[in-house]
Amino acid sequence: MSHLKDKSDSNLKSAKILLTNNLHASSVHCSYYCCIQLILHIFINDLKKTEAQIESESQAGSKAENGYHNWIKNQMLREFFPRNYEAGVDFNRFLGNLMIARVKADYKNIPIESKHSKQALDYANLVIELLTENFSI
Repeated sequence: MSHLKDKSDSNLKSAKILLTNNLHASSVHCSYYCCIQLILHIFINDLKKTEAQIESESQAGSKAENGYHNWIKNQMLREFFPRNYEAGVDFNRFLGNLMIARVKADYKNIPIESKHSKQALDYANLVIELLTENFSI
């Protein structure tokens, strides 16, 4: 049983609470990680990968694709394109924008405002919608 779906749901809920309470950088962080956890849930439950397979594939993939998170995104894209190419293009754009927002929120010495956390939450909801429409969740 994967607990990743519950973690994803919890991070989405946290992103909303943090945004409401003006904790914008943390909200962006939670919006991003709810998507990553949902993708990992799909790997295990829909695509039937074991955690050992994910670990093994991600080690080589992380080196080849410039990091673990890029590997996750690219692996999901490889699953999207045969199913629904246009949805894959949208997924790539939305998650890519969310990745950029998360890096700014977590690592850059810049203010993260309400509009940024709201936009990140919107991107997360779009990613979740695409994943839900195209995979068994």
